[in-house]
Amino acid sequence: MSYNVFIRTISLTALLLAVALPLLGQTSAHAQSGTDDPPAITIGPDQDREFEKRAQSLETQLICPICPGETLDQSFVQISQDMKRILREKLQEGDDEQEIKDFFVARYGTSVLAAPPRTGFNLVTWVVPPIGVGVGIVVLLIVMRQMKRGSAGPVAAGVGGPATESELSDYLAEVDRDLLSDQPSDEPGEPENRSAGD
Repeated sequence: MSYNVFIRTISLTALLLAVALPLLGQTSAHAQSGTDDPPAITIGPDQDREFEKRAQSLETQLICPICPGETLDQSFVQISQDMKRILREKLQEGDDEQEIKDFFVARYGTSVLAAPPRTGFNLVTWVVPPIGVGVGIVVLLIVMRQMKRGSAGPVAAGVGGPATESELSDYLAEVDRDLLSDQPSDEPGEPENRSAGD
């Protein structure tokens, strides 16, 4: 096979792939959705702004069951789109917000609620954080008061005062002994000579 034939074959294959792959991608994306309906929810002409505000408010109060920490208004997976559609259908049927929340809680459990209910064990999530902040503020105030008192008191005798000449010379002699004992010597039993710069 000649070089020119080889290059033409590769070029033709690349051209066919460049045309075919985008078409295959669109087909597989449509096949994954499983419906002929577009996945996005749009505001129809019969829906007024108040209805849409209520629907969007509910979307912020419900969490997508498969998206960790994402509310329905943030999620774009198919299940959240289905939940948005059901939510709007129930609003059109005349259900109030609590009935719609109860429907989704019965279907997915309390984890579908963005804010946990203020009953039972979930009450801990509402009570403990403010108590923790309050205790932290009290502890901070007590520590600050103790620090303020400690700095204003007189210095005890012998603590923090200037050292006398004899105390300083004794201390420096002890430091020199410690330094000499830690240094390795050239000859056994004899300390190493220190340079004048040390």
